[in-house]
Amino acid sequence: MENLSEDTLVYEKPSNPYTQRVVSIGGGTGQYSFLTGLRWYNNPDCITAIAGTWDDGGDSGRRRVDEGILPPGDARQCILALCEPGTQMEAAQPLFNYRDHREVSLGNEMISFYTRWAHGDQEGLDYFRKLLLIPSNILYVTSHDLRLYGETASQVILNGESEIDTRHTREDYNPDDKIVSLYFDTDAKIAPRARNAIISAQKIVFPSGSLY
Repeated sequence: MENLSEDTLVYEKPSNPYTQRVVSIGGGTGQYSFLTGLRWYNNPDCITAIAGTWDDGGDSGRRRVDEGILPPGDARQCILALCEPGTQMEAAQPLFNYRDHREVSLGNEMISFYTRWAHGDQEGLDYFRKLLLIPSNILYVTSHDLRLYGETASQVILNGESEIDTRHTREDYNPDDKIVSLYFDTDAKIAPRARNAIISAQKIVFPSGSLY
């Protein structure tokens, strides 16, 4: 691939013709796709992304157990999606998605640092967002530690989001045995800022994620 100098890179600027208060709620896969497109059409100051806190796989799951923080992966995807299209997005993508030989995500590591430094999950996320000059709000849906369960039509219990995502690799996997129920193992209160954003929203979107 030809290397282009900064002088030769030309990016189309988002037009942002709409100023609706849009709230997006979900995980990392669906929200990334939706927010990347929404960023072009809606004023980013009016966008709020609310990230799930029940990821238990990979680097996010490890940090959840070892560091006692909310899993940062879904929020990381929201931050990346809401970067300024063009130069900032191009520069942020390899940084956010880089993983070393231990499968440690550099993007998650940066959120983890700010979380410890600010003594709070949401506070750390706010500082990281400000570092990147992202005008949109990125919020955790709750501060509670949650575990997601799935149940199939034949009453097979899937323990955790990672097991739900990888159920097709199980020896007893039956493609006709559909998931009929998703639930958490405990009650949780919605974070106040997430609640306020939902109440004041003009549109609320639940992007379809990897489950679909």
